[in-house]
Amino acid sequence: MENNNNIELSNNTKSKLKTSKLMLIIASILVVLYSLNGDMVRAIGKGAAPLTSYESFYAYIITIGIAIYNIINNKEANTMIGLALLTYVWTYYLVNKDIASITDEKMVIEPFFYAYLSSSVFLFISLFINEKKQQIK
Repeated sequence: MENNNNIELSNNTKSKLKTSKLMLIIASILVVLYSLNGDMVRAIGKGAAPLTSYESFYAYIITIGIAIYNIINNKEANTMIGLALLTYVWTYYLVNKDIASITDEKMVIEPFFYAYLSSSVFLFISLFINEKKQQIK
């Protein structure tokens, strides 16, 4: 044990924190899967764009997959979670770009887009779960 107020967490506590982090990521994935049931943006009378039409969705899937792999193998996952959070910004940008590019039709943002964005809350919370060390105040 070190003398600088850092303590190692017990294996049981590490396991609980790891499980909590995984559950938050899985909750995010479930909300994203739910948002696949509808469209992100719709042009009235012309068509719609589902989440799978944006490349940022595939970047999200890849980064979350790597994050889960890292958590299971007791490696640092916060970098991948942070990159996954950036894909939400990317998707938001792409949706707004689509809305700005179509001027002849009224564009409507669908509720599934907001459901997709809300899944980022689970990832953001998971960033604060760190099973490596805990500081004693």
